[in-house]
Amino acid sequence: MSGPTLRRRQLGAALRELRLVRGISVPEASQQTGLPAATVSRIENGVRRVWPGDVRMLLSGYGVEAAEANRVIELAVEADRPVRWECNSPALDQAGSYHLEWENTATELRSWHPEMLPPAVHTDGYLRATRAAQRPGSTPEQLDEAVALGRARRAAFSDNGTRLVSIIGEGALRRLVGGTREMRDQLDWLLVVGQQRTVSIQVLPFSSGAHSAMESAFDLMSFDDAPGNGAVRLAGPRAVQILERNEDLEHYASMFDLLSWQALSTSESARFIESVTAELC
Repeated sequence: MSGPTLRRRQLGAALRELRLVRGISVPEASQQTGLPAATVSRIENGVRRVWPGDVRMLLSGYGVEAAEANRVIELAVEADRPVRWECNSPALDQAGSYHLEWENTATELRSWHPEMLPPAVHTDGYLRATRAAQRPGSTPEQLDEAVALGRARRAAFSDNGTRLVSIIGEGALRRLVGGTREMRDQLDWLLVVGQQRTVSIQVLPFSSGAHSAMESAFDLMSFDDAPGNGAVRLAGPRAVQILERNEDLEHYASMFDLLSWQALSTSESARFIESVTAELC
């Protein structure tokens, strides 16, 4: 792909924040580093291939301390490499923060989740229960951190935020997570969220039969700053992978369109969720 990669976006956002907190304008950054102002802007917007040497010049001009500078330089080194975090990677523990950053800058998130509700709509109770099950041995503090991050991710999909188009498998609605009370709260919240103008929720019932995405969940993120620019996120308990090639984007977009065609309409889906909620004692 030729547009901004997710790693470039992350790097650009970090450099922009470092500049702004120091009260430095783009022209001033250009004067301090010798880089053209247009180059500084393109780096911050993630639309220019970034050389670590340029990043070092910016960090030096901003007076960034060594520890923080090393973190940002590492982002620059990784900027054009594929994103995949394995279970033993320290970055996997930070994946939630990266997801939050990407979701806040995306214009639309199309998600398919067959067995677990999408993180964008998790209630605190549902999130705590799923995290405890996925990561046995998590401390109360770690669960609290996950819940706080979940609240921030929900905020990205407010009426003025990222558009959410979600297709949910019937299994995700019927799996009792946490307990009856937690699950009722979650389904009630799902109905509330579905009424927002920036949210569309469809249910794919068991009766729909076989479909093109039976093996795994995925999220397809779109961004406004470059036509056709986006990324596919494949996330599991032991690895996260980001796909950004055009052929991958087209493949998953086609899969999502087929799922949407097979799924219930948004109004039918709301009634379906209500019926599942009513079955909970």
